Amino acid sequence: MTTKNNQPDRHDIESGQNLEFIESLYEKYSAYKEFVNEGSILTEIEKNVIDFITENYQDINLMENVVKKFPMVYKDLPEFLKTNRDIALFAVNLENLKHIPKSLMDDEVFSTTLFWRNPVLVSHESINKYITDKDKLLENIARDQYYASNIPDAWASDRNFWLQVMAANGMAVRFLPSKFWHDKEIAIAAVKENCWAIKHLSTIFKSDSDVIKLAINQDEEMVCYVNPETFESDPELFTRKDLLVKYGTQYGTWNFKD
Repeated sequence: MTTKNNQPDRHDIESGQNLEFIESLYEKYSAYKEFVNEGSILTEIEKNVIDFITENYQDINLMENVVKKFPMVYKDLPEFLKTNRDIALFAVNLENLKHIPKSLMDDEVFSTTLFWRNPVLVSHESINKYITDKDKLLENIARDQYYASNIPDAWASDRNFWLQVMAANGMAVRFLPSKFWHDKEIAIAAVKENCWAIKHLSTIFKSDSDVIKLAINQDEEMVCYVNPETFESDPELFTRKDLLVKYGTQYGTWNFKD
């Protein structure tokens, strides 16, 4: 932005200088953190960052740049900054999660924003009543199986919903409620979408010729994750016993859901 005299805006100049300052701190921090004996220098840099945030927290664009570079300082920020929704969202990660105030985790905007960013960062209690868009959830499950790890209670017992989940991402079978572990239609839907889902199926489906054939027809290596005895009892699988020799077997090495 420029003024009417074609001179740079004062705010832009200050923002540029602030960014340069943060970049210089970050470069220094990155250089010193490689050395285990430079803790005092790192602590001093972190203090400088905290002071900078405290003085400039109203500049949200600047805060995004700073806090994302130095998320480790979040735990030491003044309480009024810890409870700042924007700053907390910029800083939150698995390490900082325990420092996020409960008031924020219970906040609908904060918790839903965080959930759509990373589902494993939000507790079921925090998000259960706020996730109401089933189509959006299924779209995200298709992209990342871990969205299926935090299904709202309203859908958790819905068999048709889980069939939709498997159609979106077969690997989400890892998070299937126990009441559906022995549901063959759900198992087939999972393997049909992704043959690697057979790794996470109940033991009974690792001995089910229909499921096994569906998996190995997509990828022969899946023979490693099934009961080799099934190749003796099923005529069609018997003709493919060579796969057992080709890939060997690892039957019994996976955590079966029984």
